[in-house]
Amino acid sequence: MEYLHLRNNQLENINESPIDKATTIEVPVPGGAIKISFNDSTKTCGIVGWTGKPTTIILKSSYKKNSTGTPYKLTSISSRAFYLCQSLTSIQIPSTITLIGVGPFGVCESLISIVVDPANPKYKSISKLVLLTKDGTELIQYAAGNKNKSYTIPSTVTTIYDLAFDLCINLSSIIIEPNSKLTTIGNYAFAVCTSLTKITIPATVTLIGVGPFRECKSLTSIEVDPANPKYKSISKLVLLSKDGTELIQYPAGNKNKSYIIPATVTTIGDNAFDSCSNLSSITIEPNSKLITIGINAFSNCSSLTKITIPATVTDIGPSAFIFCDKLSIVTLYTKNIKISLDKVFLPTLSTLNLIGDYNNKLKNMFFPFKEYQQYYPDVKEKTITIYYNKANGNSFKSLDANAFFGVKYILKESSIVMKDIDLDVELDLVDENKSNTQSYLRTKLLLAKIVH
Repeated sequence: MEYLHLRNNQLENINESPIDKATTIEVPVPGGAIKISFNDSTKTCGIVGWTGKPTTIILKSSYKKNSTGTPYKLTSISSRAFYLCQSLTSIQIPSTITLIGVGPFGVCESLISIVVDPANPKYKSISKLVLLTKDGTELIQYAAGNKNKSYTIPSTVTTIYDLAFDLCINLSSIIIEPNSKLTTIGNYAFAVCTSLTKITIPATVTLIGVGPFRECKSLTSIEVDPANPKYKSISKLVLLSKDGTELIQYPAGNKNKSYIIPATVTTIGDNAFDSCSNLSSITIEPNSKLITIGINAFSNCSSLTKITIPATVTDIGPSAFIFCDKLSIVTLYTKNIKISLDKVFLPTLSTLNLIGDYNNKLKNMFFPFKEYQQYYPDVKEKTITIYYNKANGNSFKSLDANAFFGVKYILKESSIVMKDIDLDVELDLVDENKSNTQSYLRTKLLLAKIVH
């Protein structure tokens, strides 16, 4: 099995296949068991999972397949080995461990102690609180159950692993020192830090993964050092790439009711607006260059009521508008959609306007009502009105049969009125031979008016 994480400004594979392909057994620990895989060729073993409700775990330096077998040296802890082990309170790591994957204790909300044997040549822990590489350059995991309100990331750290601070709900302040050597912030590195109010990203950071502050519901400010060559923030509010083409994160705790996505943005990243419950209006400008809307991009925007997705968009990730409970009206320009939609919208929509050429890429657009009802048992099924047009010879019959799978709907044809408008656009041009010249560009704007 291969895991991806961010290191040294690039995605790196952690290959754990020799362990994962071997025999796995369960070894009892207080409250449950740990899953250990054995590699016969190397006579080594590794931790790959857990069962039950483990509490305090003291890992041994070796384990046997059976009571009479040969001891196998414990050398690894797989990525997410204890992920979601909410009962785990403490872990002790022996000196024999030489490989630890990403997020080994992610979402372990009760974990208050991580202890590494001082003799371990590869890893260390500081104050039983945080797991790092021996040289202190890579921060792998912070103990999520710790009650501390603030934490200062050591200046030696260059890489914060994926999920390193995931679900650290007590941390209201995370400080990255001005003399920090930090270059990389991994995927979902600070996700669900629900008490975190602000963050400042130094000039040294050159790689940030997806959803770094996903569901940080108290986060009101993201500030980037103006000297940073790769990233910027606008009004200490939203995190973008330096050229403004990628919108990485909007702070979920901001109280603004509306936001206009800059026209320069071509990509809205995964979970970029996740849990922005105060936003009732999100506008994508008519002259937008937007191409991609990422996975869960607007998930849990519980106040959002309507959205228009422009014709420039070609890719919409799965669950892009999932759990937007008040979203009732969606206008979607379909011509350029290139990939299958996957549970993008909730079955709670009232109106879906489809505009443009239809193609068989529109599949499974809705989260099926029966699945949605598992989350909200009391919700009543409604009928969605889907408007379509036959402009330019479009055939609605070309849509895939599964386009609206899992919901009740009725189809109605809409009339599309096209109108050309002449615009005079004034441009300031600089000419080599003249200090300042002006020119005018005449263009036409094609407007589509939906008539139901």
